[in-house]
This record gives sequence, structure tokens and C-alpha cells, in this order.
Amino acid sequence: MKYCLLAILFLMAYQTTYAQTKPGSDIIISTKTVFIHYQGQKDSLMFPEVSTKYPALTEALSPKNLLQGDKLEDVVANYQKCGCGITGVTYSVGFVNADVISIEIYYNRMDDHPTSFGEWLTLDVHTGKPFTLDNEITQAGVDYLTARYKKWLTQNINDEKIVKEDEDAQKDVYDDLLNSTEALTPKVITSDYIFADKGILLKTDTVLPQEAQDHEPNRVLLITYAQLKPYIKSTSVVLKNIHK
Repeated sequence: MKYCLLAILFLMAYQTTYAQTKPGSDIIISTKTVFIHYQGQKDSLMFPEVSTKYPALTEALSPKNLLQGDKLEDVVANYQKCGCGITGVTYSVGFVNADVISIEIYYNRMDDHPTSFGEWLTLDVHTGKPFTLDNEITQAGVDYLTARYKKWLTQNINDEKIVKEDEDAQKDVYDDLLNSTEALTPKVITSDYIFADKGILLKTDTVLPQEAQDHEPNRVLLITYAQLKPYIKSTSVVLKNIHK
């Protein structure tokens, strides 16, 4: 037990950092890297670390809040024991200005089988809380995004159904997908998004179980900034300053 605790402390202390900035912002994101080891195997957990000028954002992006409910020391110890659980974390800053940041967090896990997944966060720089799209666009814009996304996803599902029809795919798989698409609400559709280079990216959660994932359609839609222009609020702090 003593050796395990010393190893954890060493791993947590052995970190590297590098500065990352975006045009139009003085926010500096450094990378805090924690190396983890299992026998002869080595991986890394790379966390964004915000300058202390932004304490709320620092807290929101801390390992405590990014590790799926686990403590950092527990993740390190678990990996050291079995090479499993969370085996990798990294991130990418898609957009940042003086008020808002969009960041993607990427995870690798090893449980019964290896999986990779990501989380999108668009946050208020000053409060660290989610920055919702209705801060930027009117209700007409929300309605536009809702209708556009549902129509696009429905088409994706129907296209996927045609491609897979020779594989004896069960009809109820596509019925489930179409029903879940119809049930999507404006709040759900506009809640998981990030500001990107050419526009905003929207996505919704997958609905099919692991064994049916081959039938899951693409769920990430790009809406260009030009398409959003008619719906920008006068109080916008992002879209009104983007000219693309």
C-alpha cells in the first residue's frame, strides 16, 4: 500500500505543460499531463489548465470535473492495478474569446472492450457554467436549428436503412431511430454544441445498444455561420463578431 501511494504521488507530480492560445483572447490554456503506468505499458492523461485569472473556468475544467465522476488518484491507481478504466484523456480548444470557450475532451477507456468517446463543452469564461445557444440566437433561430437537424438526421437514418437492407437489419432498429429523432426537443438539439472554425457543430446522443451500433447514423451536423446570420441576437458575444 505504501509503495502504491508513493507511486501515485510521483505520477501526479510528473507533469509537463505547454501554452495554447487562440486569436482574440488573452486566455492561456496550459496542458497538465499525468503519465500512468501498468507493467510495461504507459499512457497519459492530458488536462486543460486555465490561468488563475479565471478561477471559475479553472474549476470547471479541472480533472475533478472531467474524469466522469472519478478522482484523479483513483484513475491512476486503477490503471496501475489492471491497465483498465480511463486509459487516456486529451483535448482540443475549438474556439475561445474574452467571454466564451468551446473545448472538446477526448477519452479512451478499457473495460470489457476498448472504447473512445468525446465530450463537448461550451462554457462562459467568467462563470465556468454552460453557455447556451439561446444567448446567441433568437427563438426563430432555435426553431430553425431544430427543424434542420431533425430533417437531416431523418434523412441519414433512411439512407443508412437502404445501405444496410441486404444485411437483414431488423426493422424495429430503424423504427426506434426514427421515433427517437421525432421526439428530440429544441433544448436537446441545441444543448450539445461547440463553436468551430466554419460554424457551429450540433450532435445528439446515440440511442442504439452496443450490438446494434453499426446501424447508428452520423449525428454531427455543421451549421455555417452564414446560415445563422439571420438569427443573431443583438446581445450576442460570439456570432456578431464572426464574419465567415
